[in-house]
Amino acid sequence: MRGRRESEVQAGILAYLAMRGDCFCWRSNTAMLSPRPGAFVRFGLPGAPDIMCVQAPYGSLVGIEVKRERGGEVSEEQKRWGENLKNHGGLYVVARDVETVQAALGEEKARVVKVRSERRYPRRP
Repeated sequence: MRGRRESEVQAGILAYLAMRGDCFCWRSNTAMLSPRPGAFVRFGLPGAPDIMCVQAPYGSLVGIEVKRERGGEVSEEQKRWGENLKNHGGLYVVARDVETVQAALGEEKARVVKVRSERRYPRRP
């Protein structure tokens, strides 16, 4: 049995972080697309964590690399990213479940009112 998939673990972590009053989080996607044959577009930073989070009250940066419950290796680029984040005062977490994130972040440190952001582009009529 392989356990929960990475997407399921990530959804659980994002739901947990949304409930915390001291975290402002977003998914950090990294990928390469081919819009037409022979052309490639890369976006995101190689090795960047799946979830980025700013934790109040001090604005601490938290990178959460999500892996499936069983298996799933951390790549060399991800390890380097994590070391850079730690060396600059941030927190880097490799999480296979929500409990790992809960333990890493500890008790809620502040209660910040989350402001609902507007859509960047208006919907078409």
